Amino acid sequence: MNTIEALRVFGTGRLTVQWYGSFAMCDINGAMDAIDRLLCESSKIYKLVDDSETGKGVILVETIVDDENNICETVYNSFDKFHLASSCLASMCLFDGIFRLDNGFFLDDASDQTYAFCMNRGLPTVSFDEDVLSSDGWRGILHGCREAILGGEIDKA
Repeated sequence: MNTIEALRVFGTGRLTVQWYGSFAMCDINGAMDAIDRLLCESSKIYKLVDDSETGKGVILVETIVDDENNICETVYNSFDKFHLASSCLASMCLFDGIFRLDNGFFLDDASDQTYAFCMNRGLPTVSFDEDVLSSDGWRGILHGCREAILGGEIDKA
């Protein structure tokens, strides 16, 4: 899999970055407003309600990128928007159509489709390397993130 090509919008030269953020339900509307004010016109924001085992709300932001040289900048800026402008608990970037609302974040069977993540207000971790994304080490890191969320270790900083 060519990771950059996996971001391409079918039939166009454009790419899409889809980032998902987890929020406490009591914070999700304020987060929507704060993030929406920072978005460029090529972005769309969606509120997803997550009543799964985490009991948290999820926001999806989809940003269209016209030049693949701007992908990394877009990914890093997305984390800034989620974590600096709002009360995001955890966020991640996935290839199109991979996120499953019923099971939440950092699923083991989607680890090779998760190319970036950030916990609380920490530094983002990003990889477009296919070998890294398919490695046991990457899967283990994401599994640890999921365990931290489910175990209640992640809350507002």
